Amino acid sequence: MSYSSVTVILENSRGEILLQLRDDKPTIPYPNQWVLPGGKMEAADASPLAALERELQEEFELRLQSPPRYWKPFPHPDRTEHLFTARQDLDLAQTPVHEGQRIAFFPPAEILKLNLGFQDNETVRNYLAR
Repeated sequence: MSYSSVTVILENSRGEILLQLRDDKPTIPYPNQWVLPGGKMEAADASPLAALERELQEEFELRLQSPPRYWKPFPHPDRTEHLFTARQDLDLAQTPVHEGQRIAFFPPAEILKLNLGFQDNETVRNYLAR
């Protein structure tokens, strides 16, 4: 089955990238692993940008301060991932997390040492090499 998803590489002013620790439920893909924020597009989403805005609102009650930049679509065997980039500082202590265990900013060098879920290691490497 093929579907579309949206992902954002959200950097803060220190150049750190936001990651989300997925729930530790064996019924979901990549349980208890760090991933880039995002999710599946739904039928009601008018565009990838609308899907990203919905996902960020549902998961973290987050509205981006400036429009994200559409970077590019990545084809995967099971889906097309629409990737956005944005810059924004967040007070993580004041940011609610409705999906996943928590969120945190990581320096790129530390992210490269992690085993991220989905194909997010490849996505981050491509982004950092741009």
